[in-house]
Amino acid sequence: MKRFYLTCCILLGISGVAFAERQTPVQVALFRPVQVFNQDYKVDGLRLDLIYGANVNVDGLDLGFVNQTMADENGVQIGGLNIVDGHFYGWQDGAFNLVNGDFVGYQEGFMNYVDGNFCGLQDGLVNVTQGTLTGFQLPGFWNYVGKDMKGLQFGLVNIAGDLDGVQIGLVNLNGNKRPFEFFPIVNASF
Repeated sequence: MKRFYLTCCILLGISGVAFAERQTPVQVALFRPVQVFNQDYKVDGLRLDLIYGANVNVDGLDLGFVNQTMADENGVQIGGLNIVDGHFYGWQDGAFNLVNGDFVGYQEGFMNYVDGNFCGLQDGLVNVTQGTLTGFQLPGFWNYVGKDMKGLQFGLVNIAGDLDGVQIGLVNLNGNKRPFEFFPIVNASF
């Protein structure tokens, strides 16, 4: 009987710590707010969003139709529509990917959008980075970098605010105008 009470006290203590930190190793959501844990919980492990799920942070594997992380995400996110309101570190794969902070890693989809800075590979038909991109955009139909492009853009239309690299495509626009503001096929500036 003493072991039973001791076991119960230990389990309650562990669960109390988990609830105090508001985190869970597994999250399952039908649609927000119909999910096992509410959106204020951090997921450290696996999140499965059958239709739409939202959590404050996700570290691990994030799968679903519509995935939303209201702060930062680290790991792998695969879905139809992926939304990260903070920073993303890892691999994001979906039809439409939206990151409102900085991105480090690999982003693959029909349309990729990063509002902050990007470091890595953006791979889609439409690739947009509003900040500085260090890495690659390919094989896009439309590749756009709002500030500094440090690397390679390969697509039909390539636009960079300030190019420090190479653009390969039919239309290549270089905002710093060195050596050319517009040059078809290959444009380079270092």
